[in-house]
Amino acid sequence: MAVDPVASPRKVCIIDDDGEYGAFLADFLRVQQMDVDLFRSGTAFLAGADVASYDFFVVDLGLPGVDGVELISLIRARSNAGLVIISGRMGPDAFNAGLSAGADMFLNKPVRFDQVLQAIRTVSLRVARGGGGATVWSLDADQSELKCSNASNVKLTPLELQILQALAAHGAQGCDRKTLLERLGEDQNAARNIDAAIFRLRKKIESATRRAAPIRTLHGVGYSLTGDVRL
Repeated sequence: MAVDPVASPRKVCIIDDDGEYGAFLADFLRVQQMDVDLFRSGTAFLAGADVASYDFFVVDLGLPGVDGVELISLIRARSNAGLVIISGRMGPDAFNAGLSAGADMFLNKPVRFDQVLQAIRTVSLRVARGGGGATVWSLDADQSELKCSNASNVKLTPLELQILQALAAHGAQGCDRKTLLERLGEDQNAARNIDAAIFRLRKKIESATRRAAPIRTLHGVGYSLTGDVRL
């Protein structure tokens, strides 16, 4: 399989206590010409790894010692690299906790290795700096559409439109969760639902346009728009 140098990270860290699964996934990604390190626990990772040296993280939630959600928070304090959760821990609480801690995507086990690869490339496109020609976005409130310069249009729900309008109003400096919730008229206890809504919106945009969604996570703070989004 050909490697896209923009969409594929160079150095990947897998943290998973399922040694067999982790080893096979590591071998699969190495075939894709990625440099992969594998750790069986969060404790082992923190003791023996340089967080800043990795371009991408694949993290399980059910880890011995340091829990996966706590580990993601620790990684996010030191790195903005792409991060995907692959976990058998099911339910909305695990999903919301993982995204709130700073993960970019959540995949439930069992998941095929080619699906993991696609997730890594999708997230890498989102966080990549530079690359090919710029994608221009236009937000049409009257039609409730986000329009992409590749002629793809994304039909938005009222909530999705409000989210994008709120982020656009705050520009590159971004919008923290409290301000975003106030603008949307949501209760403060619904903060994690905002994370889930933005996660779904990103997937919807990327599925419709085949471009990285113009939404950036400001870890521990909130979200901002990236690139050129015109109202």
